[in-house]
Amino acid sequence: VKKLLGTGGMGRVFLAVDPDIGREVAIKLVTLGSDPQASERFLREAQTMGRLNHPNIVKVFDFDRDGDLVYLTMEVVEGVALHARLRASNAKPLTPAERDHLVHGMLAGMSYAHSRDLAHADLKPSNMMIDGEGTLKILDFGIARRREYDTVFDADDLFALTIDYASPEMLNRQRPTPADDVYALGCIIYAMYAGAHPFNHVRADLARSEKMRPE
Repeated sequence: VKKLLGTGGMGRVFLAVDPDIGREVAIKLVTLGSDPQASERFLREAQTMGRLNHPNIVKVFDFDRDGDLVYLTMEVVEGVALHARLRASNAKPLTPAERDHLVHGMLAGMSYAHSRDLAHADLKPSNMMIDGEGTLKILDFGIARRREYDTVFDADDLFALTIDYASPEMLNRQRPTPADDVYALGCIIYAMYAGAHPFNHVRADLARSEKMRPE
């Protein structure tokens, strides 16, 4: 392990070197506790993520567990997070070509995942990276769902959400589907073109009850 790259609601990520091939990788460590169902589900989801192969989705190389600790090794993306790029857009505005390229990347990546019945379930600008070549990479399918085996969205998953990008259905703990990703994508893309979250970061169920409309 070389250094800590970041921390989040689902665990810590370190930069490390794979000793077998000498390649730098990102290692994500997630503590699942003693719930065997949570552990089994996460490992199953990691296996699904490992089969994803798309230029706009961060590649998972391997996964395993050691007691209550689950770890994934992933490709390292060097660049800037989309949320940081959006924050800097006042001083350095996104060009039309840059914006269109990033939007195309996120739509292409999620279209690929959805074609495999996989919903990300936590899309947000901080889960997207722009690499050194300007390619958008989608990270952290940490609470992703395959529709054929998931029937419930539990309280722990709700706690892991970024509330202002979660659909009303997810906030109501319904089973995540690609439609929930479409809501999040709508909020993200709106912000990229209009310069602000469509509902000023108000959660979706409140925005709907208050009949809010984007400007």
